[in-house]
Amino acid sequence: MLILFNPAYRMHRTIILLICLQVSLAGNSQTNDITLLRDIYHNRNIQFDKPINILSESVKPISMVLPASLIIYGYFDKDIDTWDQGVRSALSIGSAMAVTYTLKYTINRQRPYERYLDIIPLTDESTSSFPSGHTTAAFATATTLTMLKPRWYVIIPAYGYAGMVAYSRMHLGMHYPSDVLMGALIGSGCSFASFKLNKLLKSGFLYPRKK
Repeated sequence: MLILFNPAYRMHRTIILLICLQVSLAGNSQTNDITLLRDIYHNRNIQFDKPINILSESVKPISMVLPASLIIYGYFDKDIDTWDQGVRSALSIGSAMAVTYTLKYTINRQRPYERYLDIIPLTDESTSSFPSGHTTAAFATATTLTMLKPRWYVIIPAYGYAGMVAYSRMHLGMHYPSDVLMGALIGSGCSFASFKLNKLLKSGFLYPRKK
């Protein structure tokens, strides 16, 4: 019975439901969004509210510390490769957040608790709902880590953490499932594209070859 109250179990169930949500008819998307959010929010174990909020907020410092630590270490140790990894990480995460906040202020979607009285927020935010900035940062950081170190012992914990952050935003009543899903796509996509573009630039593929 304890598994029913395990956040990881709820996260896996949520991912499955998110996939089902995306294949639903467009006309029912808003209904499915709030239905899934209510299922997660009202059936949560309130004992996890505080630790899940801490987990959710941890993504902000982590997403800044990763590139900053690589840049600082590389600079003072005169390690150009580590410094370059830090710069690429900063550009990767930064580009993802730029896309997310552009969409936030362009679309300006209301938070769930601003439309539905039964959803009471468990933390504070001042920006609009779509897409989820926390989820974007988590998946951008996870993708950055896996691009820097493509090993299973990095990939599994990195994306496991990102998935828990995504779940936390719905557990706390802060985002619709579609906000979270789009944040994950933007974070992963922008980071992947940023690293690939950087690789192309370094290889000289985009530049004319010298004769």
